[in-house]
Amino acid sequence: AVIGIPQAAGHITPGVLAAAAGLALLLPVLPFALEMLALRQMTPTAFGTLMALEPAFGVLLGLLVLHQQPSATQIAGILLVVLAGAAAQRGGRRPRSAEPTEVHAALDPIG
Repeated sequence: AVIGIPQAAGHITPGVLAAAAGLALLLPVLPFALEMLALRQMTPTAFGTLMALEPAFGVLLGLLVLHQQPSATQIAGILLVVLAGAAAQRGGRRPRSAEPTEVHAALDPIG
C-alpha cells in the first residue's frame, strides 16, 4: 500500500473507495455466511470433509483461472493437507464428557 498509494492518488474517487469498502466487507462475510448455511443442512462430518477439500479447490481455481502451474512438491503438500483434514473428520466421535454439574462440582474446592 505504501508504494501503490502515491501512484493511485490521482485516480482514487469516492466510487473506487466505495467499491473497495464493499469488497473488503463482502469477501470474508459472504463465504462465511454461505458456509454457516451449508453447516445447517449437513452433518458436521460431511461439512468438515468439504472444508478439508478447500485447499484443493484453491489450487484447481488457480490452475484454471490464473493458469498457475503448481510444482510436484506443492501438489504433494496440498494432498497431505486434504488427506489429514478428511481423515480427522472420519476418526469417529469423541466420548461424551461428564455432565456439566458433575464437572463443576469436581472442580469446586469449597463445595
